[in-house]
Amino acid sequence: MKSLLVGLVLAVMLFVPMASYAADATLTWNANTEVDLAGYRIYYAPQSCTAAGPLAPLMVGGVAVQVGKVVTYKHVGLPNIDGIVCWEITAIDTSNNESLRSNRVSKAMNTIPPQPPIGLNAVIE
Repeated sequence: MKSLLVGLVLAVMLFVPMASYAADATLTWNANTEVDLAGYRIYYAPQSCTAAGPLAPLMVGGVAVQVGKVVTYKHVGLPNIDGIVCWEITAIDTSNNESLRSNRVSKAMNTIPPQPPIGLNAVIE
């Protein structure tokens, strides 16, 4: 009986797909009008928007994310957290001068799933 229950649990574990709970966020902003605009740099805080001081540059592959002359950026694969995430952007010109930071935008995330139920039993009758 116990081995049948273990087999049932293993079968469920093997055949129920495991979901990924990371989220994506799309940032949008108004375009700058400078003729020498090169693009924008993205800044990000994965846990809080209330931390004192500036946010850290968003890094992908060890390089700060800088987008061209676009007014949208899709931040993919946000970490699994329950809490607030925060972004800012700056404008960069062709001489690599960087503007002051934009306003901060934040979103509350709830990407951590609840704990799985425990104590499942089956009785074969």
